[in-house]
Amino acid sequence: MSEGANSKSFADLLAFSLIHDSGFSPVAGGGCLAKRDLGAVSFAMVMCVIANGDSPDKIINNINNSLSRVRSFAQQGSNNHSATMSIIYVFDNYADFSPFLAPVLRERQKEMDQQGLLVDLIVYDLFPGIFTTISGRKVHKTVRDTLEDVRPYAGMDTYTRAQVLEQKRQQRKTVYQQLRPIRHTNPFNPVWILIIINVSIFILDIILSARYGYKPLEAFGIQNTTLIIEGDVWRLFTSMFLHADIAHLAGNMIALLYLGGVVRRYYTDLEFMIIYLCSGLFGSILSFFFLTNSFSLGASGAIMGLGGVLIYRMFFGAHAKSFRQTGNYLMLAFMVVYNLFYGLIQTGIDNYGHFGGFGAGFFIAFLMYKIRKHHINSKEAS
Repeated sequence: MSEGANSKSFADLLAFSLIHDSGFSPVAGGGCLAKRDLGAVSFAMVMCVIANGDSPDKIINNINNSLSRVRSFAQQGSNNHSATMSIIYVFDNYADFSPFLAPVLRERQKEMDQQGLLVDLIVYDLFPGIFTTISGRKVHKTVRDTLEDVRPYAGMDTYTRAQVLEQKRQQRKTVYQQLRPIRHTNPFNPVWILIIINVSIFILDIILSARYGYKPLEAFGIQNTTLIIEGDVWRLFTSMFLHADIAHLAGNMIALLYLGGVVRRYYTDLEFMIIYLCSGLFGSILSFFFLTNSFSLGASGAIMGLGGVLIYRMFFGAHAKSFRQTGNYLMLAFMVVYNLFYGLIQTGIDNYGHFGGFGAGFFIAFLMYKIRKHHINSKEAS
């Protein structure tokens, strides 16, 4: 095995783990990886600078070239030097190179610090299987976790490590196939159709109220426990398309636009409508059984069902971590949970409808995953 082949295979595995397990993405033209979390940017670069027969001067030159690229990223695209950067140098046995390389790395680290760049130079030594920072500071958490995760592979031979990497690539390919957004060919977006229906009903009822002195659609469709008991069961369904005022309508439609846009990416239009309508209906049914002599209206239960799907996919479903890496959904998830618990301290909110819709969406997402998994297993078996 040529000198550096072992460290090269480990560097490949480390870069793969940063991308596919920690959410980094390759940056075009720079050999660098980047990750954005709520506006904060983290960069990482994995380098194997040792090649067969390289002289100390050439190794130092490779180090300097990598830092020049990093400095370029820091100065041009890091939001006034606010991005954190981790440059990881992988060595078979760092002790062989430290006499001439350690002073160079310390000097380069000092230069980065003096320029105000948040850069950490990290040495990953395969022989003892440890990593250290030149600065002595703690490694950025995401990078540190990845370095710890790949530690078991440090002592492997190159062939075994290559097999592990190929196996991981196949596993990741399967996961991405399951998480790949559905390509919708139907020009009629159900999210916009639902928004149009809700807005149209609201406007029509206002127009009719100017003529009749009351809102006939609301009177016909609002959830009224007493009338439902007497036989008006359709109100359990129609109430989810009615709204009390313009603020109620606007809040729900904005939530539907954002949540619906995310959830629809991963379900067919039929599945999306099943989630939406069943969640809204279940929320209405729960309100009917637990709230006596009450009135309720609004799309909140159905929208909370979409929230239940998102929470399931992000934190409880298969490949939840990989799903979270497909988009910046954390703020949406926070708003769903916030609205659920805000209703507990605010009067005039149908909490049974909210929690019922949320629970229904959560369960439907779980059920649809089981159905899809069974279908995939059946196809593979045949």
